[in-house]
Amino acid sequence: PLDTDGEWFRFHHLFQQLLQNWLAEQRTPDEIAALHMRASNWFAGQGLINDAFKHALAAHNFTAAAELVEKHLHAELKADGWHVVEQWLSMFPAAVKQERPGLLLAQAWVEHVHFRLDRITPLIEQVTTVMELETADPLYQAEVGYFRGFLLYWSGEAKGSVPYFEEALAQASGRASFVETNIEIFLSLAYCMAGRKNKAIRDILRRIEAVDGSQDDFLTYRLGALAFIHTLTG
Repeated sequence: PLDTDGEWFRFHHLFQQLLQNWLAEQRTPDEIAALHMRASNWFAGQGLINDAFKHALAAHNFTAAAELVEKHLHAELKADGWHVVEQWLSMFPAAVKQERPGLLLAQAWVEHVHFRLDRITPLIEQVTTVMELETADPLYQAEVGYFRGFLLYWSGEAKGSVPYFEEALAQASGRASFVETNIEIFLSLAYCMAGRKNKAIRDILRRIEAVDGSQDDFLTYRLGALAFIHTLTG
């Protein structure tokens, strides 16, 4: 037993291996893969996404594994779990990642955390190659716009980045998401760098006031952006 409620248990590791050996002798690879997918679905239902992901991979079901990453990506990033996302992405064949916009954008977020700007551009180009932006999920469109604005901002072209951030914010608006918060912050920073400090401060203050009590992390990000604007402008 692993708890006092009699809910969670484990087998001794040697017994685990014995059961695995018996399974391999008595069931076909397809039957074993089906068991892994049952396990993956169960773990996902319990909110244990990392375990669900590993079982989907063990079943060689890359589509199911990719869907788990795409569904839970922003929650992991919001919780500062970028290293988990990085590990997930490292376990996919390159060909799988190249065909899924969600995985390409996930890789772009990892590069964003590492501030490896030169690696973001080809990823965004590949995203636009494999998906029709006009009919894509608006949140995907918002992410593409955010990254384009982000790259312009850090190349010193704040004024040029503003339209990308504004359009991206419109596409992500109302989702109270990790993506929306990042767009808001960099739009304010871009306004400030482009000589519109007062608008930047007004916008970020309005968004700070709109944060409810369950969004402390979003409040922290916005307060940090406000402090950064005041620091930059003395």
